Amino acid sequence: MEAANKKTGGVPVPQLKSLSDAFLQSIEATKGKVILSQYSDINEQGVYGDRWLIVTSKFIEVYVEKSTENYTLERSLSWDEVVEVNSQNLVGSGIIEATTENDIVPLLQYSNSYAREFNYVVRALSKMHALSETERENYIYRGISDSGKKFCEKCGRLIPEWTASCPACIDKGAILKRLLAYAWPFRKQLILLTLLMLGGTALDLLPPYLGGVILIDKVLGGKPENGRQILAMVVVGLFAIQLLGTLFSVIRGRMAAWLSASLVYELRKKTYESLQKLSLSYFDKRQTGAIMSRVVHDVNGLNNFLIEGVQYFLVQVLLLIGIGAILFSINPKLAFWVIIPAPVVVFLSFHFWKYIWKLFASFWHRNSKMTAVLNDSLSGVRVIKAFAQEDRELDRFDQRSRDLYNASVQAEQSWATLFPWLSFVLTLGSLFVYFIGGSDVLLGTATVGQLVTFMNYIGRFYGPLQFLSRITDWLTRSLTSAERVFEILDAQPDVVDAPEPIRLPHIKGDVRFENVTFGYDEHDPVLQNVSFTVKAGEMLGVVGHSGAGKSTIINLLCRFYDPNEGRITIDGVDLREIAQQDIRSQVGMVLQETFLFNGTIAENIAYAKPKATMEEIVRAAKVANAHDYITSFPNGYDTFVGERGARLSGGERQRIAIARAILHDPRILILDEATSAVDTETEQKIQEAIDRLVQNRTTVAIAHRLSTLRNADKLIIIEDGKIVEAGSPDELLAKKGHYYNLVMAQEIKSKAEEEKQHEQPA
Repeated sequence: MEAANKKTGGVPVPQLKSLSDAFLQSIEATKGKVILSQYSDINEQGVYGDRWLIVTSKFIEVYVEKSTENYTLERSLSWDEVVEVNSQNLVGSGIIEATTENDIVPLLQYSNSYAREFNYVVRALSKMHALSETERENYIYRGISDSGKKFCEKCGRLIPEWTASCPACIDKGAILKRLLAYAWPFRKQLILLTLLMLGGTALDLLPPYLGGVILIDKVLGGKPENGRQILAMVVVGLFAIQLLGTLFSVIRGRMAAWLSASLVYELRKKTYESLQKLSLSYFDKRQTGAIMSRVVHDVNGLNNFLIEGVQYFLVQVLLLIGIGAILFSINPKLAFWVIIPAPVVVFLSFHFWKYIWKLFASFWHRNSKMTAVLNDSLSGVRVIKAFAQEDRELDRFDQRSRDLYNASVQAEQSWATLFPWLSFVLTLGSLFVYFIGGSDVLLGTATVGQLVTFMNYIGRFYGPLQFLSRITDWLTRSLTSAERVFEILDAQPDVVDAPEPIRLPHIKGDVRFENVTFGYDEHDPVLQNVSFTVKAGEMLGVVGHSGAGKSTIINLLCRFYDPNEGRITIDGVDLREIAQQDIRSQVGMVLQETFLFNGTIAENIAYAKPKATMEEIVRAAKVANAHDYITSFPNGYDTFVGERGARLSGGERQRIAIARAILHDPRILILDEATSAVDTETEQKIQEAIDRLVQNRTTVAIAHRLSTLRNADKLIIIEDGKIVEAGSPDELLAKKGHYYNLVMAQEIKSKAEEEKQHEQPA
């Protein structure tokens, strides 16, 4: 077992910890069944150390870990002593406290690295407090398992959920090499682009020299006999340089625009392709906005790095060397005085930009929070108005907007304060050159042309110094963006086809679940040892309370996830052996929350069959009882449904989903609460459409309204992930068990609603 207080740079980092089986067995032998054990990384003195909270059916105890086999009891409370358990947030840490009749007892402290785990622990302790000892023995703790965490093998840090690698240990060289590999197909264009940039930079260095040393000293100061001819040649030379520089700039700009768009297109396309191949489990753990940010902003960041950044870095380095060489060739003494302020400029630039970057990072963070509130309120505008909460939302937006205002003022005022001082330091170099160079001109050891040339070059010399002082931050941000994009490109789907999958282009529809156990987090099973069979053409109804595991059965049948134990077969073939394309292309779904794309009604109906004719679309709509209301719209089937179908009612969206499934013509049909949240008349129309849809198809239907399952061949009743009853509707009613109770409860509720309606005045 690794030490929990392993340090990297003096900062302790969380480790993957576990207790020995022998130690747990010794506790259970005397103190009751162990319900949960949770590691903490802070000791009683508030410094990093290894401690454990162990909860049994009889005691809450804290142990100090001396070694992997040596644990010392630090504190023990029996459940009878405990009145209440809660947690307190401290600075950088938290603490769990137990309230007894006489005192508040601090149990143990933990760092913020384990705050999420202990939030679950406190909730569990509060629930267990209300239970008897026997009930506590049967309590199953479903918190956050450390097995779901990833730790860096190099430094031991906890790897964030949003990435597959440790941000602190990014191999910058490897990422940079891989990043440049994406630019390799465009290497000829990049080389030409770099040459154009270098050529333009070289041309940009010539005018100060021609206008200073040549024009002032040799032409105006020397007044040669052919001065007018030389003057004309200098002017023509300056014109040619400007013209050539402009041509270089135009060619470079057009090429950069094409190259930039091409590279972004390829990177974004590959990133999106990778996302489409990933399993649902990847998206379950990540926010949609964060994924979108990678596809949009991070890809753009890589483009800026590859197209502009690398070349700009190279140019700045060469510019610094070139100007330095020119200055020393003209006047070494003046060049030395130009370099004197350079260390100060680099030092101030580094710290200035580091400080400014933090301020603007805070500004961007607050801006994203304000945008989130704005998006939230605009998306839920109907709910806001329905509950007259406009003032509340205004206050919420005002708070975020004020936070953004404060961050903006601080960042902009700091910029307005610090940048002039940085510019002032830069001017000191000019003052040195003015004084020393002016003195040399007066003494005759330097010329006016040299002084003017130096003054023209000095600003261009300090610019690259400022850029190079920020190169570390710039490179880190670019490589971080690269790492975030590569994390998507490298992510592997959890559900993959077998090396040589079995092709089933024509599924009959025999479905079988054999002792299936599954949990979205493997340590917390949602389904436990579930078995049932549906023959081809039969309809299976799945009944149970919310959270019982009904939708999980659908997710497994569609092979969005694979079972942790057991297997699922279609036509006798294990689902994991069948090509996913064959499964998905022959399974149709009508869900409770119908999702429509922002297009026309016809496009949404034909989504699963893009090449469907208009006659096929209309026929499907008629079967789904949708044709009449569709044709009542001014634009008929060309009516735009709006975002997520917002311009249609729930029943209208549902019937379009049914029409979509009908046109898809699946062999296995899945109905998930297809008639929920609609009125009685709409439910009847939807039910009629469903009755037509299920004919000659294997159907798995989930419904709260048991009336919709009246035609089911068999039913299974799910509770807490287990099948508690199974059989035909008539058989289950005769048993007078769980299903019978549900039916009776719904009938009582329906009668009460009818009586209430009759009592209301007309």
